[in-house]
Amino acid sequence: MSTEISVNGLLAVERIALDVVVASMRPAFEEIGRIVQSRPGPTAAEIAQRLWMRELFSSTALGFGIALPHAHVHGLATPVAAFLRARAPIPFGSPDEQPVSEMLALLIPPGDTAARLELIASFVQLFSEHGFRAALRQCRDAHSVWRLFDDRLRV
Repeated sequence: MSTEISVNGLLAVERIALDVVVASMRPAFEEIGRIVQSRPGPTAAEIAQRLWMRELFSSTALGFGIALPHAHVHGLATPVAAFLRARAPIPFGSPDEQPVSEMLALLIPPGDTAARLELIASFVQLFSEHGFRAALRQCRDAHSVWRLFDDRLRV
């Protein structure tokens, strides 16, 4: 059973980047690392590496131009999310063979598998809604992306 929480603790406006120039997954993960890194805490390189290692296991692309990269990351006290929209879609091994332009990265403290699975399930359900995807693509700034997630997130 899901509970309702605010997106405040998970996704911050500062961790939303739009119109980012990246040519492939690796640079996208590096950019996500830069967005998320904090002191003290995991470095951008550590975050990017964890996301990359998880992606090697199997693609986190959902289809419809959306990916949900996720990984356990040492040095985090709570789950953290970052949203990245690439200027041009990139290959991601998507089940519908479509490139990805929007990525929501979920970073979870090690050992918190239940929280990771609940977060993933919540976002998969959200991204499966055509209306949400359409509304997300209409957002032109970080604040509007954050408000859309805040209005719709149920974790």
